[in-house]
Amino acid sequence: MTIHRLSLKSWSVIVIGVILLLIVLPSLLIVRNNRLPNIHVPTPTMPKDNGWDYYIKAAEMMRNTRKVTVSPDKTVLGDGPAGDAESSHEWTMEELEAFMKANKPILAVVRQGLNRDYMHEPIRTYRQSLVDPYINSHFRRLAFRLAGEAIYYDRIGEPERAADSLVDCMELGIIIPKGGGLTAGLSGVSVENIGVRQLHEVLPKLSADKLEELAGRLESINQKRVCFSDVVIEEGWAFTAVFQDSMKPHENERCILDTNPTITAVCDKIIYMFINKGAVIQENLEYFQAVAEEQKGQYTGKTKVLLPNNSFINTLDQDSVVRCHSARARGEARFTLIQTEVALHRYRAANGRYPDKLADFMPKYLKAVPVDPFGLGEPLKYRSKGNGQSFLLYSIGSDMKDDGGKPETEVSQSLFNGDIVPGK
Repeated sequence: MTIHRLSLKSWSVIVIGVILLLIVLPSLLIVRNNRLPNIHVPTPTMPKDNGWDYYIKAAEMMRNTRKVTVSPDKTVLGDGPAGDAESSHEWTMEELEAFMKANKPILAVVRQGLNRDYMHEPIRTYRQSLVDPYINSHFRRLAFRLAGEAIYYDRIGEPERAADSLVDCMELGIIIPKGGGLTAGLSGVSVENIGVRQLHEVLPKLSADKLEELAGRLESINQKRVCFSDVVIEEGWAFTAVFQDSMKPHENERCILDTNPTITAVCDKIIYMFINKGAVIQENLEYFQAVAEEQKGQYTGKTKVLLPNNSFINTLDQDSVVRCHSARARGEARFTLIQTEVALHRYRAANGRYPDKLADFMPKYLKAVPVDPFGLGEPLKYRSKGNGQSFLLYSIGSDMKDDGGKPETEVSQSLFNGDIVPGK
């Protein structure tokens, strides 16, 4: 049997071929997996005279009023007494008047925005994604100033004007999420709650006519509330657009080389080079679309849609969207409670007592029995007390258990036990 030995030249050709394969194949894979994805991201048509622009203008105006001068040797917080919750009751009339004077032009611009169509600026670039949380934080500061205005009016004996300021605050919170993603949705809940919390204290001071007017306005602004599923869908589009934009060459120029990289960081970057970016972006978009469809309608407190197993969506965990839905439902519960309180006060003004059951004031004071957003279709809990001279009203809260009206407590971040009770 003859054994043919490969010559040195043949071995050289084989080695060179293997080396070329080891270079070319990974290079082709990297090129393929790092091609700029071409997923079409829809962008809504913005109103020509957009309320968003007025709120941005008001936020810019706030820069000059971080501190308000009361006298040559005294200043107070520009966000007002509502932004100074621990000592808001200590504000003097002189301080409140200085706050009102400084914020009058800002709040005028906010109200101009409330009278316009509104659409949150869609997040479609990497730079917008960095700025958006900062912008949304300003909405909360505007809410503090509306609530501070209400404190001033209540202090001078004008609770009806205080109620108007607080409903303006609630309306601002309700419309903020329109066109925005999860950050805008949470910002809206926060703003709305600032108004709701104080309005509860003002209601007993209002006349029957004002309560009737207030009921009409609450019903009107509630119609502006966007579906939570729409917020989730927009989060998916924003995620897709931002990631695609971050892969553009001009965006990569912002990266700064790490002069002292760790082995883990180097390995992560190598792995990242080989990941099929287009497939991952598509997978994540489909996740947001699926969970949006699942979260339509009533809050259930759970999701069956699994989070994609990739590092591009590592800012979320399996229950992140559900927690956002819980926050949204808590906001809706508080709104429904305040609507119901208005109806109860109107009933008492007409009948001298509160009703024995919620159905007693249908349909004159409310069109239907108020549904608890956490109750899977069940109504809010209500009991008349003291022969109709007081009442207990509550939502069972995000733990979805009836605790008999025991006020909720936060047991961990975004996790609450107990019931949502007005004023508690």
